[in-house]
Amino acid sequence: MCGLICTDIFQRTKVEAEYYSPLDSKKLVSRLQIKALFRNLRFLTDDECWKLLQMKVFHDVPCPLELVDIGMNIARNCHGLPLAVVVIAAVLANMKKNKTNWEEVAESSSTHISKDNSCMKILELSYNYLPMHLKPCFLYFGAFAEATEIPVQKLTSLWVAEGFVERVKHKNSNLVSYGYLTDLISRGLVLVGKRRSDGGVKTCYVHDLLREMCLTIAEKDNFMKVIQDQLPIYVPHHRLSILSSSITPFSRPFGLHVRSLLGYLPEPSRFIFSNMELVKTQMQICICCLPLNLRKLTLTKLKLNSNEMKMIGELQKLEVLKLESASIEDNEWNPNEGEFQQLRFLKLRNMGVVLKVSSDHFPRLEQLVLTRFRTAIPSSLGDIPTLVKIEVKWCTNEVEESALKILEEQQDNGNELLKVKIVGLNKLRTLMVKAASVLLPIFMNLIGF
Repeated sequence: MCGLICTDIFQRTKVEAEYYSPLDSKKLVSRLQIKALFRNLRFLTDDECWKLLQMKVFHDVPCPLELVDIGMNIARNCHGLPLAVVVIAAVLANMKKNKTNWEEVAESSSTHISKDNSCMKILELSYNYLPMHLKPCFLYFGAFAEATEIPVQKLTSLWVAEGFVERVKHKNSNLVSYGYLTDLISRGLVLVGKRRSDGGVKTCYVHDLLREMCLTIAEKDNFMKVIQDQLPIYVPHHRLSILSSSITPFSRPFGLHVRSLLGYLPEPSRFIFSNMELVKTQMQICICCLPLNLRKLTLTKLKLNSNEMKMIGELQKLEVLKLESASIEDNEWNPNEGEFQQLRFLKLRNMGVVLKVSSDHFPRLEQLVLTRFRTAIPSSLGDIPTLVKIEVKWCTNEVEESALKILEEQQDNGNELLKVKIVGLNKLRTLMVKAASVLLPIFMNLIGF
């Protein structure tokens, strides 16, 4: 006796099947690759649409009698398209199941859908009913090439970098964004590609029609533009996704409104970035291509050599620099004189680089934030006249002690403006200390000095 399980036959032409035998302890005997083309699939009848709708909305619970007639009308408006039924069912499942809400959906579906434009219009209806925080996350799927399975870790990190994810106290942003993704999956708008060994979602994708809708809405709202062949003269959109390795170069400046640039760039050049003031990157890029007008820069998981650090330091307008899980050549950061003259905010996260820096290197620095940092802070940083805050989060004892030493030295020198915030001490989880003589003895006693 055996069993054959076929998955995803509606979505793909290549069907994966798993063949099971009860005689095998591991159960899985072989994985079959079945190639099939489904042509001429018939439309569902109105009755089949209604049954599918009920199953998706109520599962094993009967539909309330007062909603039956309205529900059948909604199912009829799907014109036999299974995808339309699944998507509209997700809309109904995520709202209060009462007559008023269902009548509103029925009226909207009747207005939006005809046999000529049935599927696309009902998909737009499902987008309109999305909560506001999910709309940009869903539209972002249009940035990826058609029929592409997207790694969830990459997708959620991009959402965070774009600022789509709301900050939740005491909760990791990537976990919050993963919750956004599972919400989109439960609404039938995003499909699971592969799963992790623990059952979590490893990759995901969207139906071709849904991606087409994403592109239409994104371009109409100036949210995003996908470039296939050459760069346009004027781009009013906030994001560009370049899905070609052979973009025709264009010398005129553009991108005044562009906030994010995604896609494949084998040879990024300065004119692409000429008008951008903020860059976040999570891939290895050529630092020589950074825009000269850059004011904010976030680099994640990059290996930076001394020449690249020098080029960053020479950005005359750079005010905010964040290095996260990055490494620097020889594990030392030794800036040259005259670099980082306008830098006001510096964040170093998950790094162990040795800081060979002084007050001369960051003459206008106001805030230093260290998260999971592993090497001591040089005392000379405390001499920066503009420095008002040092924040240490979940760092080593060496880092915490060096921050306290700076605080003590600055207090001895009469500096009453500097504040030190330490998160992660064994005896005191969060500490805010003002460099004033009346507070320091109390603080030193609290931590056992």
